Amino acid sequence: MMKRFIFSLALLTFCVFGVQAQTAGVGLKAGLNLANIGGGDLSSGKTRTGIHAGLMGAFGLAPGVFLQPELQFSMQGEGVRDTDEELHLTYIHIPVMAKVMLGEVFNLQFGPYGSFRVGDVKGGDATLRESWNSFDAGVGLGLGVGDASGFTVDARYLYGLTSVNDAQKFEGAGNRLLQLSVGYFFGGNR
Repeated sequence: MMKRFIFSLALLTFCVFGVQAQTAGVGLKAGLNLANIGGGDLSSGKTRTGIHAGLMGAFGLAPGVFLQPELQFSMQGEGVRDTDEELHLTYIHIPVMAKVMLGEVFNLQFGPYGSFRVGDVKGGDATLRESWNSFDAGVGLGLGVGDASGFTVDARYLYGLTSVNDAQKFEGAGNRLLQLSVGYFFGGNR
C-alpha cells in the first residue's frame, strides 16, 4: 500500500509540474555512491562504493526555485560486517528534489525519493537474500553548484525511511547514501 502511494505521489508530481511549470532544462548526471545500511538496532556497516547515472529535469516554480525530478540507476549496498565481502543492491532510484538557489551559482536541494530494487541481491548472507525488500523510500538533502552554462556539481545525502530487509536483525534499518555527482543540463540551467 505504501509503495503504491509513494509511486503515485511521484507520478502525480511529475505530471502536474511538468504540465504547469515552465521547463528550465533536461540533462544527464552521473557520479559516485558511498552507501551502507544503518538504523534501528543495526550499527552502520562498512561503506560500499558504487556509481549512479541517469536523467534529470528542472522545472521553474518561482524565481530561484526549481523542482528537479530524476531517474537514476544506482549501485548501493554495504561492505559486509566482519568480512571483505560486499552486499550489492541495485536500484532504479527516483528522487524528486526541490532546488532553491542561494545566490547566482549555489543551491540547496531537499525532497523525497523512491527506489525499486532491480536484479538479484549479490553477496552478503545467503540465507537473507530472499528477504531483501524490493522498494525503498526516504528523504534527501544536498548542496549544489551550477551556472547558466548547464554544468552542475552536487553533493547529496539520502536517508532511507523504509526497512531494507524483513529479517529481524534489520528491523528499522535503511539505506544510507552519499552521492557526489556531476551533470549537464542541455540548453543551460543552474
